[in-house]
Amino acid sequence: MKKKIVFFAATVLITVIICFSFSRLVANKESIKQYKDFFDHSNGYDVWFLGSSVVKHGILPVQLYKEYRISSYNRACQSAFLPVTYWIFVNALDYGRPKIVVIDGYSISKQYDWCSQEINKAFDAFNLSINKIRANYDLCICHEDKVLQRVPWGEAELLFPYERYHNRWNEITQEDFRLTSNSEFGAVPLNGIVKEYNDYGEFDKNAYLDLGTNDGVKYLNKLVDLCERMGFEVVVTYCQTEPSPEAYIERNYLKDYAENRSISFIDCLESGIIDDIMYYYDGSHLNTEGAYILTDYIGERLKYLIDIPDARKDDNYSFWDDSIGTFE
Repeated sequence: MKKKIVFFAATVLITVIICFSFSRLVANKESIKQYKDFFDHSNGYDVWFLGSSVVKHGILPVQLYKEYRISSYNRACQSAFLPVTYWIFVNALDYGRPKIVVIDGYSISKQYDWCSQEINKAFDAFNLSINKIRANYDLCICHEDKVLQRVPWGEAELLFPYERYHNRWNEITQEDFRLTSNSEFGAVPLNGIVKEYNDYGEFDKNAYLDLGTNDGVKYLNKLVDLCERMGFEVVVTYCQTEPSPEAYIERNYLKDYAENRSISFIDCLESGIIDDIMYYYDGSHLNTEGAYILTDYIGERLKYLIDIPDARKDDNYSFWDDSIGTFE
């Protein structure tokens, strides 16, 4: 009987390893390439940036190091609502520890729903772990006709995404075996200029909406609470610079939230730093030139608000010097 149990356990373990290996091989390598530098130097980043595509495309860690000697990593992900952001952070803690966590509150007013394509981008790079399993279980939900439901097979697809990527067999190249980083430390700059700018007309910039305990608020609280328990400095930002009615509602809520929690708040919407259509890639995202401006503002505010160590004085950050050459 004991031999049968051992044989069964070994069979299950081997099956899991094979499934994970095949999933890893055929997976889209976008996530892995964006976060390779994070895994290579996981304790070499004092500041972690969390958020959605507004942060992913708008904050450039190499520029922050070059101009402010801030060692940081952009852990934001496209379409990452705050529940996804929370679990990205929890999984990243399996690899390293920051000193400062910058949490962007864009989309705090929105209801979270499962989006497997974007969630795979966030989690494909993480190895199978207890925290990845916990994240999958918590995030595999959707609202069908306003009723909260679990997503069928969602957990399996996220843990072993072979089903999502199995059609890539005929697309596999040498690049799938020779993974390199994107040299941007998680950021993805966008090149191009939007042709039309959204005109929202006149609206009340002081509008306020009590978000209660919606998903965004719930997981922002969880993020801040976790950071405080672990002794990390917390900064809340609002990096959306497009002046829309929804943006001001979210910005106004976050400003009050930060004051009530006694944490720093960086307000990019009201800063006036982006004042021309030429700095936008589309209606919501900045292009590379706009990202330079936003990053410079973030770096200046961080240096003003927090005593951040100069990364040049620590040999553990020497890998940054190579990256600056790539950036230039």
